[in-house]
Amino acid sequence: SERVWHQATEYRVPRIVFVNKLDRLGADFGRACADLEAKLGGTFVPLLVPIGRDGGYLAALDLVRDVLLTWSVTSEDDRPAESPIPAEFRALADAGRERVVEAAAIGDDTIVDAFLESGAVDAARLRDGLRAAAHTLHLVAEAGEREDRALPDGVVIVGDEDACPGGEQCNR
Repeated sequence: SERVWHQATEYRVPRIVFVNKLDRLGADFGRACADLEAKLGGTFVPLLVPIGRDGGYLAALDLVRDVLLTWSVTSEDDRPAESPIPAEFRALADAGRERVVEAAAIGDDTIVDAFLESGAVDAARLRDGLRAAAHTLHLVAEAGEREDRALPDGVVIVGDEDACPGGEQCNR
């Protein structure tokens, strides 16, 4: 897969990385992201950050939309519930979102100005900036133990309906 990765770099193919098996004992999302940068080079920007470790996580911070996503163990519905980010995770979310803003500014340099002026940038503008910068950075999302777990709207930001086979939405 490293060979394919380097070919994709050579031909400037945008990529999104999914870190899976985070439900396993000893899994560490931060370490996985650091390993990606060390082994493959480039800038990796997490869009979702899992909360919990070793199979005990059913929540993630959505850094683009600045919300907490929570999946139910008992529900058949694979869509996460959204809620405001609790104070205990606010520092982690703010640090991650700042990195997302910096990455989006590669594609749209007015984003940093907007962030410095108001302290906030809306999700649609961040997605547009990340889409424009997709050739120079790599986006990272997490995937857990439930194979049927859906990604929330807006996480797959590089694709859009026109880019998907048959006009289907990429993130469904």
